[in-house]
Amino acid sequence: MADTGKKKYKNNYLTQVICQFVFDENELINDKSLKEYRERLGDGYASLSSIVQQGIIIEDNGSDITTEKDQTTVWEILSSDNNHKITINQQSFAITFTSYTKLRDLAGIIEHAHGVFFEQFNTIQTINRLGLRYINQIRVDDTEVDWSRYIAPELTASFNFEGAEKVRRSMHTMIFVESEDLAVNFNYGIYNRYFPAPITENEFIIDLDAYTPFSIKVENPVERLKEFSKVLAIYFESSITDALRENMEVIDE
Repeated sequence: MADTGKKKYKNNYLTQVICQFVFDENELINDKSLKEYRERLGDGYASLSSIVQQGIIIEDNGSDITTEKDQTTVWEILSSDNNHKITINQQSFAITFTSYTKLRDLAGIIEHAHGVFFEQFNTIQTINRLGLRYINQIRVDDTEVDWSRYIAPELTASFNFEGAEKVRRSMHTMIFVESEDLAVNFNYGIYNRYFPAPITENEFIIDLDAYTPFSIKVENPVERLKEFSKVLAIYFESSITDALRENMEVIDE
C-alpha cells in the first residue's frame, strides 16, 4: 500500500461512518434493559424503537442441509440532532454517523455511548470484532464518466474487459492484513441499484472496513479507532486521483 499522505478536504463523499462492536449473544439485552440504557445516555438521544427481522438460517452438517426460520430483534436509538444512531441486537452494538468530518470530533460520542453500554452490560467481557467502516459514494456530474480519471486505474480495469457499455455491475472485494490485530476489508466498484437495467448513475463505491481479526477485551476504543482511521485514509488516498481531490477541495495546512 502506497502511503500518499493523509489529507483534509472541504468536501467528502462519505454517506456512512460505522463503528461496530460484535460479541457473543447476550440475552440480557432486551426492551426493558435498553429503555434504561437510552435513559442513561441522557437528553442527547430522542427515541428508542425496535423491529423484528425475519430470516432463514441454512446449515450443512456434511450429510444433509437444513433450514430454519430466524427472528432477530434490532433496537435503534436516534440522536436528538439526527447526526447519528445507535443500533443494537443481542450480538452487536453499532454507532452510525451520517455527518462526518474527522474522527476526533466524534470521539466523545463514541466514548460515552460505548462506556454506558458496556458498563450496563458488564457480563460482556470480550469483543469478537471491533470495526470502523467508511462508506464513500462518489458521484460526479460528467455526462459520460471515465472513472479512470477519478479512481486509481488499477480499480477500474474491469471496465476494459468487454467494454464499459456492457457492464451492469462491477463490485470487487480485497482483504488485507495490516498487522496481527488489524485487517481491512476493501469493497469497491459500481453497484448499480437498478440492476439488471443499464447503469444510469455516475456513482462509484469505495467501502473501507478496518477491523480486529481476533477477539479483544472490552476497552476504551478511541485510540484503536484512530489508528484504524489513519490506515483507511491511506487506502482511500491510494484509490483516487488528483482530479477527484480537486473536486473535494484539499485544505492546505
